[in-house]
Amino acid sequence: MVRKYFYIGLDVHKRTTYYAVRDWDGKTVIEGECASTFRDLWSILEPYTSCCKITLEASTYFYFIYDEFKKRNVEIIVANTLQLRKLVGKNDRLDAARLSDMLRLTTIPESFIPGKVVQYLRSLCLLRYNCVGECTRLKNQIHAYLDSKGVRIPVRTPFSKKWCNHLCDYINENNPFELNYLYQAEQQSEKRLLILDKEISSYVEENFSDTSELLMSIPGIGQIWSAFIIAQVGTISRFSDKRKLRRYAGVVPVRDESAHKSKKEYLPKMSSRKLLRLALVQAAHSAVKVKGNLQEYYKKKKRQKQFTQQAIMCVASSLSDILYHVLSTGKPYNAHSRNEVVMSDALPTTEGFVS
Repeated sequence: MVRKYFYIGLDVHKRTTYYAVRDWDGKTVIEGECASTFRDLWSILEPYTSCCKITLEASTYFYFIYDEFKKRNVEIIVANTLQLRKLVGKNDRLDAARLSDMLRLTTIPESFIPGKVVQYLRSLCLLRYNCVGECTRLKNQIHAYLDSKGVRIPVRTPFSKKWCNHLCDYINENNPFELNYLYQAEQQSEKRLLILDKEISSYVEENFSDTSELLMSIPGIGQIWSAFIIAQVGTISRFSDKRKLRRYAGVVPVRDESAHKSKKEYLPKMSSRKLLRLALVQAAHSAVKVKGNLQEYYKKKKRQKQFTQQAIMCVASSLSDILYHVLSTGKPYNAHSRNEVVMSDALPTTEGFVS
């Protein structure tokens, strides 16, 4: 007797999950809605799990469900939501049915799910990113308050030790509640940022010391940015070549084409690559300050492009290629070796990539 194969699509939300089970012919076996708990899902789907595939969209709430199905040796795939095309009609029922159909037709764009060690590092990096954003917002609010009151602090570098001393003197003399509150909150954020940096550094040293040392051999990449890169790249073997990594990082422009008409090139703004691109861009800003090949390349591109940001993105693209070479070969970066990556004039172009 031939066992019947089932394809299950799940649309997972915080409180509820919509499910759709289809057979090989695409006929709907069951569909419905239940609470977003594994116990409820398992009670409904268990009769079909002995011979099935399951897919669900990547979201904030899918990890615990994914892990529980994995523990029971059920084949489950996480769909890459950035590559799923939006439909005109969209609701939870249609999403679940669409996922099960794409799974049956083997057209589901699979998302990379790292191991627990990398997942924790990703969480730490995201915490740090949000903490830096909080510090920046508080500093901007302090500047806005001082500007609104016409206060000028006679120190050139904002939030340096001397600048903060002048600010504290102003607060002690005038006792403004709003400014004092903002400054205290900013100082607490800075302390939390230092704690996060220590935690990230110790965690990387404990679990990724060899990879971190390789990355830190590249100009502009320190321990924190190496942690961001490790967390976002995961394993380098999932990229077939340096072009794939460059596009995944979002450091090369893409263009939309239709009916032989091409729109203006743009950098893709997608959340999955945001922190990796941030790390490469920040590393590029540091790398061009040091005398070497990357600095010369930056000056050359700045003369050609005329805009600093475009030239920086060219350097970030070069760093992506160097990063791929270093991680693939397991050898540290050597700017004077002929075998190392050479900066190419073709890097800042779309290279035939069409979104």
